[in-house]
Amino acid sequence: MVARHTPVPLLEALLRWRETESPKGANDASTFQRKLAVECIFCSACIRFVECCPQEGLTEKLWTGLENFVFDWLINADRVVSQVEYPSLVDLRGLLLDLVAQLLGALSRIRFSSVTERFFMELNTRRIDTSAARSETLSIINGMRYLKLGVKTEGALNASASFVAKANPLNRAPHKRKSELYHALCNMLSNILAPLADGGKGNWPPPGVDPAVTLWYEAVARIRVQLMNWTDKQSKHIAVAYPLVTLLLCLGDPGVFLNNFGTHMEQLYKHLRDKNNRFMALDCLHRVLRFYLSVHGNSQRPNCVWDYLDSVTAQLLTTLRKGMLTQDVQHDKVVEFCVTMAEHNLDFTMNHVILELLKQDSLSESKIIGLRALLAIAMSPTSQHVGLEILHAHDLGHYVPKVKAAIESILRSCNRAYSQALLTSSKTTIDAVIKDKPQGYLFRSVLKCIPYLIEEVGRTDKLTEIIPQHGISIDPGVREEAVQVLNRIVKHLAHRRFAVMRGMANFILQLPDEFPLLIQTSLGRLLELMRFWRACLSDTDIETDIPHAKTVQKKLGFKKPSFHQGESIEYRASEIDSVGLIFLSSADSQIRHTALELLGCVRALRNDIRNLSLYERSHLTKDEAEPIFIIDVLEENGDDIVQTCYWDSGRPIDIKREAEMAPPEATIQSILFESPDKNRWARCLSELVKYSAVLCPQSVQEAKMEVINRLLYITPVELGGKAHQFQEADSKLDQWLMYAMFACSCPPGREGSGAATTRDLFRLIFPSLKSGSEAHVHAATMALGHSHLEVCEIMFSELASFMEEISLETDGKPKWKCYYSDAAIADGYFSVLAEVYMREEIPKCEIQRLLSLILYKVVDPSRQIRDDALQMLETLSVREWAEDKIEGSGSYRAAVVGNLPDSYQQFQYKLSCKLAKDHPELSQLLCEEIMQRQLDAVDIIAQHQVLTCMAPWIENLNFWKLKDSGWSERLLKSLYYVTWRHGDQFPDEIEKLWSTIASKTKNISPVLDFLITKGIEDCDSNASAEITGAFATYFSVAKRVSLYLARICPQGTIDHLVYQLAQRMLEDSMDSLRPTDKGEPNANHVLEFSQSSSVAQVAAVDNQPHMSPLLVRGSLDGPLRNNTSGSLSWRPMSVAARSASGPLTPMAPKNVVPVTAGRSGQLIPALVNMSGPLMGVRSVNGSIRSRHMSRDSGDYLIDTPNSEIDGMHGGTHGVNAKELHSALQGHQLRSLTHADIALILLAEIAYENDEDFREHLPLLFHVTFVSMDSSEDIVLEHCQHLLVNLLYSLAGRHLELYDVENSDGENKQQVVSLIKYVQSKRGTMMWENEDPTLVKIELPSAALLSALVQSMVDAIFFQGDLRETWGAEALKWAMECTSRHLSCRSHQIYRALRPRVTNDACVSLLRCLHRCLANPVPSVLGFVMEILLTLQVMVENMEPEKVILYPQLFWGCVAMMHTDFVHVYCQVLELFARVIDRLSFRDRTTENVLLSSMPRDELDNSVSDTNFLKTESEAVGGKVPAFEGVQPLVLKGLMSTVSHGVSIEVLSRITVHSCDSIFGDPETRLLMHIIGLLPWLCLQLNQDTVVGPACNVSTNLAIWCRAKSLNELATIFMAYSQGEIKTIDNLLACVSPLLCSEWLPKHSALAFGHLLKLLERGPVEYQRVILLLMKALLQHTPMDAAQSPHMYAIVSQLVESTLCWEALSVLEALLQSCNSKTGTHNHDLVYENGLGVTEDKVLFPQSSFKARSGPLQQAMGLGFGPGSMAAPANLSESGVSPRELALQNTRLILERVLDNCALGKRRDHKRLVPFVTTIGNT
Repeated sequence: MVARHTPVPLLEALLRWRETESPKGANDASTFQRKLAVECIFCSACIRFVECCPQEGLTEKLWTGLENFVFDWLINADRVVSQVEYPSLVDLRGLLLDLVAQLLGALSRIRFSSVTERFFMELNTRRIDTSAARSETLSIINGMRYLKLGVKTEGALNASASFVAKANPLNRAPHKRKSELYHALCNMLSNILAPLADGGKGNWPPPGVDPAVTLWYEAVARIRVQLMNWTDKQSKHIAVAYPLVTLLLCLGDPGVFLNNFGTHMEQLYKHLRDKNNRFMALDCLHRVLRFYLSVHGNSQRPNCVWDYLDSVTAQLLTTLRKGMLTQDVQHDKVVEFCVTMAEHNLDFTMNHVILELLKQDSLSESKIIGLRALLAIAMSPTSQHVGLEILHAHDLGHYVPKVKAAIESILRSCNRAYSQALLTSSKTTIDAVIKDKPQGYLFRSVLKCIPYLIEEVGRTDKLTEIIPQHGISIDPGVREEAVQVLNRIVKHLAHRRFAVMRGMANFILQLPDEFPLLIQTSLGRLLELMRFWRACLSDTDIETDIPHAKTVQKKLGFKKPSFHQGESIEYRASEIDSVGLIFLSSADSQIRHTALELLGCVRALRNDIRNLSLYERSHLTKDEAEPIFIIDVLEENGDDIVQTCYWDSGRPIDIKREAEMAPPEATIQSILFESPDKNRWARCLSELVKYSAVLCPQSVQEAKMEVINRLLYITPVELGGKAHQFQEADSKLDQWLMYAMFACSCPPGREGSGAATTRDLFRLIFPSLKSGSEAHVHAATMALGHSHLEVCEIMFSELASFMEEISLETDGKPKWKCYYSDAAIADGYFSVLAEVYMREEIPKCEIQRLLSLILYKVVDPSRQIRDDALQMLETLSVREWAEDKIEGSGSYRAAVVGNLPDSYQQFQYKLSCKLAKDHPELSQLLCEEIMQRQLDAVDIIAQHQVLTCMAPWIENLNFWKLKDSGWSERLLKSLYYVTWRHGDQFPDEIEKLWSTIASKTKNISPVLDFLITKGIEDCDSNASAEITGAFATYFSVAKRVSLYLARICPQGTIDHLVYQLAQRMLEDSMDSLRPTDKGEPNANHVLEFSQSSSVAQVAAVDNQPHMSPLLVRGSLDGPLRNNTSGSLSWRPMSVAARSASGPLTPMAPKNVVPVTAGRSGQLIPALVNMSGPLMGVRSVNGSIRSRHMSRDSGDYLIDTPNSEIDGMHGGTHGVNAKELHSALQGHQLRSLTHADIALILLAEIAYENDEDFREHLPLLFHVTFVSMDSSEDIVLEHCQHLLVNLLYSLAGRHLELYDVENSDGENKQQVVSLIKYVQSKRGTMMWENEDPTLVKIELPSAALLSALVQSMVDAIFFQGDLRETWGAEALKWAMECTSRHLSCRSHQIYRALRPRVTNDACVSLLRCLHRCLANPVPSVLGFVMEILLTLQVMVENMEPEKVILYPQLFWGCVAMMHTDFVHVYCQVLELFARVIDRLSFRDRTTENVLLSSMPRDELDNSVSDTNFLKTESEAVGGKVPAFEGVQPLVLKGLMSTVSHGVSIEVLSRITVHSCDSIFGDPETRLLMHIIGLLPWLCLQLNQDTVVGPACNVSTNLAIWCRAKSLNELATIFMAYSQGEIKTIDNLLACVSPLLCSEWLPKHSALAFGHLLKLLERGPVEYQRVILLLMKALLQHTPMDAAQSPHMYAIVSQLVESTLCWEALSVLEALLQSCNSKTGTHNHDLVYENGLGVTEDKVLFPQSSFKARSGPLQQAMGLGFGPGSMAAPANLSESGVSPRELALQNTRLILERVLDNCALGKRRDHKRLVPFVTTIGNT
């Protein structure tokens, strides 16, 4: 309004505001951020202003000012806020520029001519093409995309036609990069014209402007024809041209449109099959079809329209079925198609599209599209009908049952699957469901249809019962949509509202108490639903007073509820009231808080419903009785309840205070939320229930049933409940008390079922009085003490019955009470027993029970009892052993025992020894009797004697022999529990028992095997992340037992545990569960030589369609190259499961916040002060910790942005899904292995033993070190513990015993520092758990590992052979371990140790390489890099004169150089460089040795031994290709930016004039060496001085040339080495004529082929030098015209680049060279290999080299066989792709190398790197 009437003051006010708010001063990011924000607000205001302001409202100056504001921002945006300098402001700047473009569009409505003239003027002033001008031009064009074309009047249409004609994209012809400008103009026109075409029949064609519209038609037709011709020339224009062509066709002459419509559709169908143009084709198809239907559809024959619809439908459905439409935007467009067709022909759409998409066998994506389209059709804002009513309105009601059936089927299927993927489900079922991601999207889509398309499912299932559970789905999208479904049902289906509440309440009651967070969240949702119901009632009340109610209902999107007289709203308040009451008894205060709010909402909703009913039905009166709710009871009686229950009458301290008033701040709410006395709310709850039982009986009774049921499920099975984890019973005791108090406080209810339920309740509580812990007894007593008066009679009755049952149970036990604690009772029973036994011969009497009792009673304080026991023993011996004739057995009959305890206790032990000796067959039975019965029955004083007298019997046990019978496990289990229960009270006696067992060496293995098995079982039963329950018990017992065994039999104990530890090498690998890339973006990218530039650069070319592949190559493998340069990019890693140590960095990385130390001591690890290889290494945390934090002062926490995921729906009751799932599931402790348990047990033993460990040190150290990055806390902790104990026992303790000086003193300090360092890392990873990849081989963790290994070897100085023995162990693990990760760590340890090298080790590693190549997935190739690094270290360790003894290393490198994997190739060259550095090529000795061991095919006559085993290569018919030298293999590396540097290094090393038979063809080797190195030598001239490597290479080239009698060339290279040649042009001018005269044109194809490939694939910085070199060569040699097209095709791509002049010079020289050769005859020239070049005499094509036997094969060919560097698009003559051929050749040649090695055949090859055959592409 202000803009219409007083626009000038308003605009001036806006300008003043902009001036005052825009910041002044410093040009920093924050200043510019505020400035951009001000401009955005100002621009938004101006848009609204211009839309409302009339043209005459402002002066010309002000209008021009606004235009200047717009164009200034479009032109100068990059100058004001540079994207490079302020990358954080890119998004804000983009928003401003979009608003500026919108303002320009708004201005064009009023000032079209002015705006467009300014546009063309700005373009014309920038015709001089500079980078700045081009950037400004593109910005201006982009800013015009919202321009509004006027078409309503002739004048406006004429102006629009003029603009379109002038804006013809092809009118302008910039000097370079034309496509960029053309594409920008096409996009601009498409955006401008789209609103006209999308306006429909009412807007186009415009009426009453006939003369002008004719001019318009001519203009758009002219542009359309030009664009079609332009598009046909180059396919890269299709994506931008076709949308504009489509719009121009629609907006052109109607006759032309109808004539070309079908043809245009067919063209778009073709583009639909191209994935790069698929979305463009979809968009154009939709636009042209919508235009046809809306503008021309009604005027065309129905059959014709139907045919077009059928054609489009067939194309879309076919494309969908083939899975070609995978992107969300494509799906959105198909949905728009369906809606468009439905608007014109709903019958066709339903029958031929929607129902087809919803078929049961359709893909999930198709069903999703079908559901979305159907929902969009049914809920169209333009339709007069809602939901499926639209079908009835169009007389298509017969489709309704089909549609509903299809939706029901989808809903049932999704519900069935996702019912297994809740936050309460097991991980196994969750993983199985979430793998199928499309089904999750489908479930969300079908949920969106409720209740619009379907209100119910079948007859039995109810939506309101099905949907609530998905509110805790593991899928956040399903979770959110389920909540929205319930909200929509409440909003739109009045008669289902209470059903929603009931369904939600029932679901909450099904949630176990183990998930309090879920209960709280779901209870909060129920509360929100009830509040939403109240809001809906308010809306209904308001709408009753609004006229035209139907219109209002339509706008809301669905039918609003209405109430008629006589109708009543279903609302059973007591059901929801009972739910709130139930959860008032929760032990969680947050749940109680939500429950209290729920109770309040129950009453409020009831009042709202009653008020609405009174309003609707005025005949009702307000005198009806008001119901009473729980909240009423709470409010009315809260103060009384607080006063009654505040003090605890069960506590003596509170008894005196019962008469006192409760503190004034004590309210029922404060106690409910939180109270220091945790039982205070329980007492208040009891009183509340008693009050409520009188006033709200129905709610209380309903709640009582549920509470008793929940009580049942948290009561342990041992106490009569259904909870199976007794050890967690104490943690649930608070909740148990709440429920028990609640249930006991309820009245019995109706007779019959109510009384029965009450009896069941007491039967559930009473067992806690008898068998529960002290806390359980107290809780049960408290609950029973607060029982309702009406149930006390039932309680006492049941209590009497319970006591009788206990009595009967006691009476029914065997008559043993002989162990009773009351001496009088026990003595009486024993006397009677002895009398009866001696008088009567009792059959089938178990001897072990009697003998156990006798041994116990012979030390009784009563003389009479001791005598009775001895007489009983005499009787037993006569009856049972009289026939045994054991010598000395008569001594049982006469015994004199002293009266002092020392005497008769000594007698007991001697008697036990004699009995054990005489009757060893009773040993296992007697031991079991003592351990299982007697020790449980006797008091603590007698237990000592029992344990003592058991030792002789234990000595008889041979657990090895008892193993098969099962006795071994039974007895060991009993001994285990005896140790657990009595180990702390009687450590000496328990140790004696185990020492007795250990005295028999054969007992060691069964005992340790039992302990290990028991540990694994207890670990599996440990459900939580923390070590609790039986598993916690295990460690206290197993460590103690193993220590006892080691004290008696140290060697046997250690040997067996070490044997079990060694099995770690063969355990099932966990590699498949570990992430491999750790957030590295290129971790799984495998760069290959065979990737042609056109393939490798697709992404870049797609993004920059105007650029040649040669021009964008520099950005492709840059990141890959950077990671192999040797310097590590140490950036924050992804969030990991725990902490790790990393290298010391000078400054903290970005986004890192220092963390203070967790304790005052050890702020800086002692390792920092150490001498040796670990100096300077300290802890830097590389990841956010889950539960652990290293306590070093150097730790950091990484502040990772966007690390949280969105929370669950529900307002204040929302919960983060990740945190919730973590809280519910925890970090599950993976099952420990035999080796893990063995390591844990060895950790304790290592402290007390030293020498017995010496022979096992290599294995112990190795397992410890490879496990130092374990993700399992328990394993990691004990690895560190074992290492510390080994250091102390083997070195530290001994050094402490001597007064060491000098070197020994230094050793002592080193040991102490190392121990302190490991101790400082207790509980944290020593280094990051990571594996090498192709692009990241130098790991920070490997450096830390290496340093610690070297420090360990130095510290254990007395073990002189440790480096060698540990090295052998590491190598064994590296080659035979089943885990890739452990194998990698083993390689790293081996390299740190650097032991002596053996021939067998080299051959075995080559064999490992061969096996790895059988499965060359990225993770395996990463391991290949480890092997190559190890081989490099081996070669470095060899004495130079001995390298010739390992020819297999040389030929192994040659074989591996055939690889297609660039990064592997680089490491092979690194290895090869080390090999040839240690070989002498001065004489023929080396050459002869190498030639004699050269790999050949097995059928070669030169091989003497042909009786080899049939190999894998024979099975596929592979033959070793002919060897053509090392040089071609090294030249191959120049063709990749990654391998170029190392290839130059190797070429430099093999610049020797001898050994042509090894290095290459003597005729061309020098030529190709010069051609290969010359570009590099040229680049060195750009530096101030030529550096040493270049001088050395040129000197060696000079020597070589002189040896070949090429003195002039030698002179030039010598001059280069002496610095006399200063420029590239000078060097090329000197060298080129000499090269041409010596080798060209005979070898032109070879030389130019190499240079062209290097130009195409090599480093970008080489392009200029190569062009100059080619020009120089062409000026001195004739060129065959047949070769020129190939050279032209490659060089011409650089004409548009900054190398334009150099490229044109080459092309000019090429033309002159070809002309100079005119008239020569092909047959006059004979080229290499004696072959004439005729039609095959061509250079290599742009992106591939065809494998041939002709002259081109060596330019990029492999060393063995013809050129294998063909592009992926081409196949070799055998039909195998180049990649596969390279891999096949590599394996084949490497296999022949290994066949020549006798040592390589000894080892079982299948044992090597076993994980290779099973690992996938992870």
